[in-house]
Amino acid sequence: MTYLIARSWRRYSPVLMTLFAAFACGHFMQGGALPTAVTTADAPRDAIVGAALASPNIPSAPICARTARVEAGIAGMVRVVLSDPCSPASRVEVAQGRLAADWQLDAAGQRLVSFAPLNAETPLTVTWSDGTVTTQTIPDLPNDAPFRDALAWSGPAFLSLAVEEFGAPDAATEYLAADTKFTAWDGRERSGGFMTILGDGLGQTVQVYTFPNNASSKGVIRLAVQAPVTMQSCGRMAEGTAFQTDAFGRVMASDVKVALPECDAIGQTLVLRNLFRDLRLAAR
Repeated sequence: MTYLIARSWRRYSPVLMTLFAAFACGHFMQGGALPTAVTTADAPRDAIVGAALASPNIPSAPICARTARVEAGIAGMVRVVLSDPCSPASRVEVAQGRLAADWQLDAAGQRLVSFAPLNAETPLTVTWSDGTVTTQTIPDLPNDAPFRDALAWSGPAFLSLAVEEFGAPDAATEYLAADTKFTAWDGRERSGGFMTILGDGLGQTVQVYTFPNNASSKGVIRLAVQAPVTMQSCGRMAEGTAFQTDAFGRVMASDVKVALPECDAIGQTLVLRNLFRDLRLAAR
């Protein structure tokens, strides 16, 4: 009897050992000690999406990328294309040295502005709402760079440029006063100068007079700074900076500071004529 049991055990023991080993291995794998293959059908959706976003093979463009592009315009003007999509309605400053103006971006964080550089060598700087500064070189401009004079201020417009072209009477001075709507196209068609306002009037503003160097006119151009006495300006201090270029591309800057008369002088206008040199144009 004992012999039969032992003989039976020897016959079936390999089968039993194999079953036991298979059972133990399956239990061990279910315990998580060994990695198992998981198909995307079994994986949670968030895990699949997370893995795809983390993959180095899938480039992701920054949503809040700021850009400032400078393009050449006419009559020595440049266009500055501004984009800050994650800072809609924020203010952006465009400057060349001390000459600075600012604008508010639209609801999409975009703005196209026109800028009048005083020379082609000094780069433009764009200062965003958080203080980040982007530097942009000025594109190639025509060799016949224009003559430019500018008046800059911050806040209310208590000062303005007045221009007298070629000995014109006072009517022509008013013709080129601060509120004129002439653009670079008008200046080119008139073969004379034109006014440009930089800024949207809510912060730093610059009024620029440009006279194209290739214009055929000859004579003397005189510039002055006017300070009208109004209900808003009477008795206050008017401050600004006057800029003038010369034939060599140099820029001179002069600070302007004038105390306006009291309100009983409303309607009068102070005229400062010593801030700019006359521009004398010879016949070509």
